[in-house]
Amino acid sequence: MENVIVLGGGPAGCVSALHLSRLGYQVHLIAQHRTSVIIEGLSIRVLEGLKNAGCVRAVALLGDPVPRTASWNGATSDANTEQLLSRREFDAALLADAQASGVAVTEGRIVNVRSTAEECRVQFVRLGGAYSEMRGHFLVEARGRRAPRSRAVATRGCPGLALSRRFENCAISHAGTWIASFPKGWAWFAGDDESGGSLQIIVDGARGSWARHSNLTPLFDALIDQIPEIQQCLGKNARAISPVLVRESTPYLHEKPISEGVIRVGDAAFGIDPLSGHGMFEAVGAGMAAAPVVHTILQRPRVAELARDFYRTRAREAFLRHARVGRDFYRSEQRWSDLSYWQTRRDWPDEVPAHAVPAGQVPRIQRTAVIENGFIERREVVVTANQPRGVRFIEGTPLVPLIDLIDGQESVDVKEGMALNWLRAQHIMGPDGLTVSAAQLRDNCTVRRRTE
Repeated sequence: MENVIVLGGGPAGCVSALHLSRLGYQVHLIAQHRTSVIIEGLSIRVLEGLKNAGCVRAVALLGDPVPRTASWNGATSDANTEQLLSRREFDAALLADAQASGVAVTEGRIVNVRSTAEECRVQFVRLGGAYSEMRGHFLVEARGRRAPRSRAVATRGCPGLALSRRFENCAISHAGTWIASFPKGWAWFAGDDESGGSLQIIVDGARGSWARHSNLTPLFDALIDQIPEIQQCLGKNARAISPVLVRESTPYLHEKPISEGVIRVGDAAFGIDPLSGHGMFEAVGAGMAAAPVVHTILQRPRVAELARDFYRTRAREAFLRHARVGRDFYRSEQRWSDLSYWQTRRDWPDEVPAHAVPAGQVPRIQRTAVIENGFIERREVVVTANQPRGVRFIEGTPLVPLIDLIDGQESVDVKEGMALNWLRAQHIMGPDGLTVSAAQLRDNCTVRRRTE
């Protein structure tokens, strides 16, 4: 089987490599191990995604969820939870999961990348200084925001930076996370059981505007002074134990998430606003989707364009969905709506509703590209307002054949379960059977609930 080279050892790269190896490819992953200590929070969706991806070591590393307190628009809520992790340890566990699936992992610094439809070449410097070159039949670019982008960006959001720093002797009484808005942006603080914590503050600006300052500490401290909730978490005795790190947080969509011989996954394809908290979820999902796309291109070149179009559409829809949800969340903070940071983000990317429902178009049955048995295939799915890309199975039950079965006879011996309940929830099925015929669903007729 062909060789595939993966660049980057984060969630997107490791999940892509793991699944490609399971499909039978010789996968070589080149990554630089993290040196800085970065703390991140994971939602329950990310945990389920990691389980589905088969990342058993990474999942085992996660502890119990901690409470999350949000202070937004003058109100405080603590209804949600998240799980904390050290990215350095987490990425090491992901690499171990990939290696357990047969992936060859090399630590190295990428020097040059060249790719065509037939071959890709990667030149890199190994740990220790040896210069090497590796060749493969396909390249997976998964170096996140460090991946070269130059001007190849189709859509770019409001410029933003994430400033972060580690502290000890904080005033927190329990492990948890705290998020708070303030006039110049918002902040996220993660505290552990030993009164240590990581603070990240998101503000306006391009990296260059901050890089000109030789000492970021006074600027960072001045921001903390504007956020009472964070001051309360830190207390009077907190002591910084790391320099201020600066990372880009500008949302963007790459012009070519996939091209001849190269597929970009995770933040290399599109970066979303960290306010969403779904960056890692999208990285895991992209890794799982990338494997069958590459598999289809290499093994079934006659339908390669179907696979590429599937991936392009997936990336664009995911990017816009998160951008619109973020826009609505920024709009919900009304205290500083006339200030620069908030004003620009209230109007981007557009005025399209985050969950638009085109009149007369949903629910419907549509033939589209899906993942099936490791390949991209065209199949019929059920499209709804909440699932614009379509749903094919509910708990293993194929929906369209079930609809056809119910439509074809008066009574159907189908086990009562999630699939039927889901059809009822979408008003495709009522107490007396289907609300409209399968043919009407295929003709994009509006579904109306029958009057009882």
